[in-house]
Order: sequence, then C-alpha cells, then structure tokens
Amino acid sequence: MKLSKYKLFFLLTIFLQYSCEEPQGIEAGESCNLRGVCGLGLTCIDNFCRPSEAVEAGETAAGEVSAGEISAGEVNAGEISAGEVNAGEISAGEISAGEVNAGEVNAGEVMPDEECGDGITNGDEACDEPNASQDCAYGLENCLVCNSECQQVNGNAAFCGDGITNGDEACDEPNASQDCAYGLENCLVCNSECQQVNGNAAFCGDGITNGDEVCDEPNASPDCTYGLESCLVCNSECQQVNGNAAFCGDGISNGTEACDEPNASPNCTYGLESCLICNPQCQQVNGNAAFCGDGMTNGTEACDEPNASPDCTYGLESCTVCNPQCQQVNGNTAFCGDG
Repeated sequence: MKLSKYKLFFLLTIFLQYSCEEPQGIEAGESCNLRGVCGLGLTCIDNFCRPSEAVEAGETAAGEVSAGEISAGEVNAGEISAGEVNAGEISAGEISAGEVNAGEVNAGEVMPDEECGDGITNGDEACDEPNASQDCAYGLENCLVCNSECQQVNGNAAFCGDGITNGDEACDEPNASQDCAYGLENCLVCNSECQQVNGNAAFCGDGITNGDEVCDEPNASPDCTYGLESCLVCNSECQQVNGNAAFCGDGISNGTEACDEPNASPNCTYGLESCLICNPQCQQVNGNAAFCGDGMTNGTEACDEPNASPDCTYGLESCTVCNPQCQQVNGNTAFCGDG
C-alpha cells in the first residue's frame, strides 16, 4: 500500500514524539490517544484499545499503515503540515527506533506557500522570474516580459519610429525620403536609425538637372554673346529663356560699337569730298567720296576736270568746256570777226 506524503509526515511526527519515551500500555477497552499506547497484544481501533486479533492480518491501526512500510528518509522534512492525520492512527513500535534521525521532521512544520519568483513555475504562473524592467530591448517593436504576478505581458516597446525620442535617438520620425526639399542647398533629415544626417540636396546649379529643371548652370549674364541676333540662356530658376541679344544694327549702341546703323552704301553723298559712314561692324570709317574733280567721272558727271576757264581757245568759233559741276557746256568763243 502506497502512503500519501501527508500520512507519512504525520507518522514520522508521531514517531519522533514518542520514540524517546518508554511506551506505557493502555488496557483493553480504554481510550487510546496521542499520549498513550495500547498494551501488548492490543491495537488502537476507533480510539479504543482492542485485541490485535480484531484486525485482519497485515493491517495497521485504523487501516492506515503497516509496520515497517516506511524507510528512513522517504519523507523530507516540511512536506506535511501537522494535523493532517488524526491522532491515534499509528501505534508506537510500528516504525523501529532509529529509522529516522531526530530533527529530520519537526512537529508542526508547515510547507512554505508557493509564490512568484520562488524559482519554480507553479500553479497558473506563466513564468517565474519577473523581469527587472518591463521594457523590451531597444529596437524591438514588441516583446513579452514576466510581470510581478508571474504572468507574461506585453513589454514597453522602444524603437525608432515609435513616436517617442528614446535613448540615443536624435529624432523619431524617419523621413520617407532622404532628399532635401528642392531648392535647399543643405538640410538635415532623420534616417532609419533615428539619427539626424545631411540630406541629399537638389537645387538649381548643383551640377545635376533635377526635377523640372531644363538646365542646371545658370548663365552669369542673361545676355547673348555679342553679335548673335538671338540665343537661349539658363536663368536663375534653371529654365531656358531668350537671352538679351546685342548685335550691330539692333538699334542700340552696345559694347564697342561706335554706331549702330550700318550705312547701306559705303559711299559718301555725292559732292562731299569726305564723310564718315557706319560700317557692318558698327564702326565709323571714311566713306568713299565722289565729287566733281575727284579724278573719276562719277554718277551724272559728263566730265570730271572742270576747265579753269569757261572760254574757248581764241580763234575757235565754238567749243565745250567742263564747268564746275562736271557738266560739259559751250565755252565762251573769241575769234576775229565775232563782232
């Protein structure tokens, strides 16, 4: 027959209380209790000493334990609390003296209550070592921790992007893009580790044609190269626009121009012995003079060397002379008989 630990504890307790005393037998029919033992040949049955023959061979008092069924050391001290087995269930002598060392079981010793943190997962405990901190390791978005009631609960998560600047975070909302707003030459952005770093700048003039830029190197001047009648330039918004044209004949004397309306002809007005004209490079130069007496028969001239005198040679009844307008006209005659 296998004994429960509660009965074993009680038996050992009774044994320790009486093992050092000389048992005094109680006569048949008298009450037996914790302070007495039935006499020889008697057994305590229903709290009265009765002849042993009344008990079937092999049974103990009250049917609990047969003599010698427990060996020393089978029950650890403190396993059973006193009072769990009724007094009188075992008679002295059923356990031989010396089977249990004195002090192994203290009478009335109570097994300690189970509690959270005792090193054993008891009852409805989900864990038995409450975490010193209820926080998750940084970076985890969720975790389970053991609370003070030995139950697993959600820990306090702390990670980049949780809406709170934790630990060594410099920011907590990583930018969706690591690019600066267009036009800024520099900026700070929040990276995926919640640290502030330099963003990728994109602006007009950064050497890269970004976004809606048509060009990326704004011209230092909005003017076209001199001489071009039209051109495109890159403005300060990196858009191509018409440049300011400057050329000879644009109506404005630009740069080194001395004039801006080149003459249609390089010739001076007829009759002028000298003149300045505006050439195709908008520079003033001497025009080609054409006048009576210049040595060339020009334009409507009939001659080019006006006679010093309008008179014919004497004796000639008629002649033509070159007048100051380089036209041939009748000279003044002088001859014998002219009246």
